[in-house]
Amino acid sequence: MYYSDILKYIEKENVLQTWEEFPEEDPFQYSLQKLSIDKDNNLVNEKTFIGRYNNMRDYFKNVIRSYTPEELVKLFSDNRFKVSVYSLAGQDVMVGKNVFRILAKKL
Repeated sequence: MYYSDILKYIEKENVLQTWEEFPEEDPFQYSLQKLSIDKDNNLVNEKTFIGRYNNMRDYFKNVIRSYTPEELVKLFSDNRFKVSVYSLAGQDVMVGKNVFRILAKKL
């Protein structure tokens, strides 16, 4: 599923919950994932991993913010970086159409 499709689904349904079963050799048997949007319009990714033999649980939460190329150029430039922006449009990437590679070098 593309990143943009995930965001559209969450905007419509408020949350996207998925689970995944891992191969036998993995120490975790399952991953439970909950994706939502917070009040600041950030993507919140919460994952719980369940141990295969001991039911041990491991949890993490990532808050992901999307930036426009202009926002990133300003952010880096304000912090004394030289910035180059390259469009990845048309390449086989799983995040959607508006994808950029940002290269920043500290001045």
